[in-house]
Amino acid sequence: MKRKGSSFDLVDAAKTVFSVAIVGTVLYLFVRRFADSYNTTVGTESRGVDIQAVIVDERNYMGNGTRAFSYSYEFVVNGERFRGDSRASRYDVGDSLWVVYDPLAPKYNRPKDNQN
Repeated sequence: MKRKGSSFDLVDAAKTVFSVAIVGTVLYLFVRRFADSYNTTVGTESRGVDIQAVIVDERNYMGNGTRAFSYSYEFVVNGERFRGDSRASRYDVGDSLWVVYDPLAPKYNRPKDNQN
């Protein structure tokens, strides 16, 4: 029920709550994406551990309407398996490559630079 002279009602309140929820969700997803990228870079650069990984049959398509893809790699730390994108189409399933991972959070990993 509106008070005389008040333009704020239940519909306006619902719109405001919905708008805040949408903006909050978008900000959360943006910050999380940035944090994951930051953790991968900083964690592997500052305290990274090298380990040999094996290419597995999991394709990562590069998009843009092409069929180009790279395979994922897999490595084991303390009995737990972790995967990452090799980011290169030159590998075949079963090949090995060196990767760098953050020992505090091995899910943050990347291929080691300068591999032949």
